[in-house]
Amino acid sequence: MAGRPRKKEGTTSTKKKETKKVETKQDEPKLDIDELVAAKVAEQMANFFAKQEIEKQKTQITTMKEDTPKIKPSSVKSKRRKFVPDNTLVRIEQSIEGKFIIADNRGSNYFIELNGYGDNTTMSFKDLKNYHGKYHSFLNKGKLKIIDVISESGEIDFEDVIQDLNLQRIYESENKISPLDIEYYLLEEESLSEFSDKVRQSNEILETIIEVSHILYSRGEFNDNSKMDVLRQVSKNYDLFKAKAMPSNVRRVGSEMI
Repeated sequence: MAGRPRKKEGTTSTKKKETKKVETKQDEPKLDIDELVAAKVAEQMANFFAKQEIEKQKTQITTMKEDTPKIKPSSVKSKRRKFVPDNTLVRIEQSIEGKFIIADNRGSNYFIELNGYGDNTTMSFKDLKNYHGKYHSFLNKGKLKIIDVISESGEIDFEDVIQDLNLQRIYESENKISPLDIEYYLLEEESLSEFSDKVRQSNEILETIIEVSHILYSRGEFNDNSKMDVLRQVSKNYDLFKAKAMPSNVRRVGSEMI
């Protein structure tokens, strides 16, 4: 018995384990290359159509924005109306010839005398608002124009005063000539069609535009025949620039017509 070889247990066990490993590998499913390619193509196509849809939506939004009517800046209030203190100082300038008296003997007791085109003075907002309430046509027609605002706090500006006096349609419309821009449109080389359109839209201050044009003409500063023709037509006065003196029926002195 002593010479009989002993059985090696470890060898059989190892073979079994190896056999199991081989069997496990054989049981794993094979990768289908065609399916992988098809899945990848489907994913790329889905991404492509998704991007196309996003671009389509962007185009639609852009088109909608372009088709939406644009609101002109002059018709948009850039800020809320503020309370303007009485002691705010407002500088006004005369836009017509002759002596102009600004006075009130029944309340504020102020008396200011202006002496012709371009003369200016400073009033408190309280006095100006009081005067505008009684003689609103002079600011509404541009005979007097607001050129500056001085506030102690620095929080009140030109636009605040214009809004408080309800003069936005006179000063802030892009389709009209502002009292501040009359000389510019008369003397600068603007297109004739733009000048004509703006003059015809500026009914409130048309009389002042004509008077300023005649003042500048009499001084030798305004000599544009094409613009003169426009003013002759809108005023229906074809003798407008034949004499150096302004026709008496459109001259003003103080707060009365003469």
